[in-house]
Amino acid sequence: MGAERLRRAPDSLSRIVGDDLYLTGPDRPDFDVLTGSATAIWRALEEGPTLEELVGAMARTHDTRPPAIEAEVSRFVDELRTRGWIVVGP
Repeated sequence: MGAERLRRAPDSLSRIVGDDLYLTGPDRPDFDVLTGSATAIWRALEEGPTLEELVGAMARTHDTRPPAIEAEVSRFVDELRTRGWIVVGP
């Protein structure tokens, strides 16, 4: 992914209910629920960060070093992309 920007898919709809964040879209019969760090990642995607910037932000939030969480954040980003919740581009 490198320096490509990670952005929420334009048709994704989200709503926070309690501690959970629900994701759906206008033509989707399903939804996903994000909790904890996943919600923090979703919020950070509003700014269109690169993967490196996202990992750095999450590391600061959790008071850890980026290499300690890079693989986990990358896997989650890949999952969001596969599910159609984010788009990747310049």
